[in-house]
Amino acid sequence: LTECGAIAAALTVEHCAIEDALQTLEGAVLASAKPETLAKAVGIVVDFCVEHFANEERQFRENEYGNAESHAKAHRGLLRKFRAAHTSINKGQVEATLDVADLLNAFHNHVAEFDRPAHAHALRRSVERGEGDTRDHHIELELLSHKRAAGATS
Repeated sequence: LTECGAIAAALTVEHCAIEDALQTLEGAVLASAKPETLAKAVGIVVDFCVEHFANEERQFRENEYGNAESHAKAHRGLLRKFRAAHTSINKGQVEATLDVADLLNAFHNHVAEFDRPAHAHALRRSVERGEGDTRDHHIELELLSHKRAAGATS
């Protein structure tokens, strides 16, 4: 596994963790969990996303990704949505304002629109620098292309 491949794998695992946390939150909402429990769950998602987004943005800078600023702006937008959900829960407005499906859709859209192109750029840069096995990188790029065409989330 190349360094780029390891980073890509780690980011995929982090995306899966965010997805799982949001699905767990959705289940908790449907099960009428206490607002304190929901607030804690959203707080965990926010904290995790802050770290995840910082790691991604560091990778963008290291790989001289041209769309880094618009991607970072999208991260801030997602965090605003997650924090708004957290605030609503803390105010006891769970049913009226927390639409977990909207949070999941926003995350899926972010991955499709921003993360896949950024990952493809990082792979291309790795190939250009002669890092690792270029055959493996080309396979990863091909898989990424198929995921993007299919609309997969990770």
